[in-house]
Amino acid sequence: RGRCAQPCRQKYELIDINSGEVINSNGDYLLSPRDLSTIEDIDKIIDAGVHSLKIEGRMKKPEYVATVIGGYRNAINEYLNDKKLNVSQETVNDLYTIFNRKFTKGLILGEVGKDVMNSEIPNNQGLYVGRVMSYNKKAKRLKIMLDNTLKKGDGINLGGGTIGRIIKNGEITTIAHKGEIIELDFIGEARINQIVFKTSDSELMNRVQATFQQEKENVKSEINAEIIIRLGENPILTLNDTKGNKAKIEGDKIVEKAMKVALSQEKIESQIQKLGNTPYILNKIDVVLDEGVSLPISVLNQMRRDCIELLDEERIKINGRNYKDKKVAYKPFKISKNVDEKIRVKVKNLEQLEAALECNIDVAYYEDVNTLDKAIQMGLKYNKKVVYSAPRIVRYKEFKQLDRAKNLGIDSVQIGSWGVLDYFKGCQLSIDYNLNAFNSETINFFKEEGVKSLCLSQELNIYEIKETLKYTDMEIEAYVYGYTPMMITEYCPMGVIVRDCKKDKRAAACKESTYALKDFKGEEYRISQDIFCRSTIYNSKVTCMLDNLYELNEIGIDVFRLDFTLESGETVKEVIEAYDEVLENDYKLGAKATKLYNKLDNVGTSAGHYYRGVE
Repeated sequence: RGRCAQPCRQKYELIDINSGEVINSNGDYLLSPRDLSTIEDIDKIIDAGVHSLKIEGRMKKPEYVATVIGGYRNAINEYLNDKKLNVSQETVNDLYTIFNRKFTKGLILGEVGKDVMNSEIPNNQGLYVGRVMSYNKKAKRLKIMLDNTLKKGDGINLGGGTIGRIIKNGEITTIAHKGEIIELDFIGEARINQIVFKTSDSELMNRVQATFQQEKENVKSEINAEIIIRLGENPILTLNDTKGNKAKIEGDKIVEKAMKVALSQEKIESQIQKLGNTPYILNKIDVVLDEGVSLPISVLNQMRRDCIELLDEERIKINGRNYKDKKVAYKPFKISKNVDEKIRVKVKNLEQLEAALECNIDVAYYEDVNTLDKAIQMGLKYNKKVVYSAPRIVRYKEFKQLDRAKNLGIDSVQIGSWGVLDYFKGCQLSIDYNLNAFNSETINFFKEEGVKSLCLSQELNIYEIKETLKYTDMEIEAYVYGYTPMMITEYCPMGVIVRDCKKDKRAAACKESTYALKDFKGEEYRISQDIFCRSTIYNSKVTCMLDNLYELNEIGIDVFRLDFTLESGETVKEVIEAYDEVLENDYKLGAKATKLYNKLDNVGTSAGHYYRGVE
């Protein structure tokens, strides 16, 4: 939902927040992943039991979509038919040429760390075709030793534009191949041994553009035909496809005895096969024809056209599908409830937890399963409820980590994913904002599942929240303080850049979270790791709704959520006391709240999407 600002394609520096030191890296694009290409291992994915493959084509040219889908379609068909994968070098070259930021086989095939990233270039790299041997700037001639084919009209990564002519052995040509030395007319900068990439291919573009020309059907479905032409009767044409759809048409002219030339089977087949720019191709035709009869060719042609239209209409219908009434009634009823405002916090470690428990809070959500036993004991000491907050992402083998929480006999859990919801069924559940509850129907669904409280999606604005809460009496939390997670990634900039980690070298430094990404505006985005080595990158500005709590309470918010990530215990206490002061002071800022508000405002705050929504 919303538009992509492409933050992963921006330049960043990795900095140590304690020393300010910039960590050396091999490029500036520290969050830029390579493009996924699994075509040469597509057999493994199919054999794993996958039935549907998604090919990402948003924000790409139609030529890209046609090239990629065509290559994968051919590879998949060949494997399904012959049980042998054979991806041609031409197909691989086409994929490199049409667009790539270097390729990776991705997490699905086991690549991790720097093998999935390309920090050097955020846009198309192209297909490697050779190296620069020399450049005569005065003569404007670039000499290249080729390792792949290059043609007139192709584009390369040097100089821009397309190749006008190719000079080989002193003669002008339009194409050159691997192992040949060529010269190009060239204006720009180049150095000896510089790598040359082909970034566009004129022949490839023409070929794939032909596959999606308008007013032309390129994907054909097989159909079978039967035509019955008997003397003294109206002719009948029947068409059916491989999915059981059938169309039948009767000609409007009675078949007569031929006066001169009788209608032949060959002529009938020839006319029925003229399917032209329709989505069909004739597989088989059965002809029942009396001898010595005549029928105008125009009648056959009209029958074919009419029957095709009928078949089109039949194929739109899906046999066996039960359709709902055209008008779906939706009449939610309004619910009134009493709002009893509370403060709840979410913390990551024992220092933050103890500081929070010393304040006036209702519940503390606690993330660290490794110290959960101590956290629960600390809650008992302060007579406050401590609830385990399960990770947002948990893969199959990782659920064993959650056994540690289960074995402690916990009765309450905060969850942010469907898998965890099922795993902790039977516990008292609180829904976190990660499950993106966006309307009253979702909220009431969770209520029916036995959920106690729910934190709204951070994508809702205040007007949408007001309308949503008219139709539910669930206890509702709203995120009013914290550094919002902007990205969660399997790739860890800290581990890979600092230690070339492949998720096999988790160190104490990872837990310390002492690194941040700094963008070109000077904004710093802190990074932390969870127990599974996944990195969370947080917003550079803290969400602060200190001066807007009354407005949220007025529209039905019960619980004000304060989320702490990398704050010290001292800061945790300062923030909670400021928010508590506002509630105690009839939603007016007192001394503590004013001091915190000014402090945060000086470094920059955000109101999230409360007043602007999602674009």
